[in-house]
Amino acid sequence: ELTAAVVTAEDRFWGVDGTFTYGACPECGTWVLDPRPSPAEMGRYYARYYPAHELAQRAEAMRTKPVAQALGLEWLRAQDAVKRLAKLGAKPTAAQTMLDAGCGAGAFLRAMREQTGVQVRGVDFDPKCRDFAGDTYQVAVDAGELAEQGYADGQFDLVTSWHCLEHVYDPPAELAELARVLAPGGRLLVETPTHGWLGRLFKARWLYLQAPTHLYHYTPATLRAL
Repeated sequence: ELTAAVVTAEDRFWGVDGTFTYGACPECGTWVLDPRPSPAEMGRYYARYYPAHELAQRAEAMRTKPVAQALGLEWLRAQDAVKRLAKLGAKPTAAQTMLDAGCGAGAFLRAMREQTGVQVRGVDFDPKCRDFAGDTYQVAVDAGELAEQGYADGQFDLVTSWHCLEHVYDPPAELAELARVLAPGGRLLVETPTHGWLGRLFKARWLYLQAPTHLYHYTPATLRAL
């Protein structure tokens, strides 16, 4: 059972009506959206996630700019991921396969392929992302939930999940599926916002709160335990 409300907020990003409340887990301190929209209701909160003008700008950048510049922050994210993996003795190669879960528009996938040659694949619930990633970044993306894809056991040498785990209704099940499709000896990279002192200070105005699409805000210890 959660503690009393720690944060009450509105949707500051997409302008959808409503007030949303996070309680805290008394054992680990994770913030949990409660109550939360059902999966059937959640679609309207994502409707403006990739507006047409943003996708048009991304496509124009790929046509007119060097690839590193066009991919922007995702190019830098890929550089950082490659450096982290290299320190672990696991730098991706062209002989390996990679899955990015919750890949969005697919820019990170393209950046990883450009930098390492790794064979990339993405999955995202939004068919618009699948179509855009294929047309603009020339990377393969599957549409739908991760568990629906039927990937084989151990299919991927590298699995990544950037700012996705906070969106899913059943995080342990999501992580279990990510582990299932990861090859023995492979690497899983997960990044998700943790509220920390910035969240406690700014609360409803914390940049990464993003109610109601963020269902959980973990502590680092909780994420490690998961």
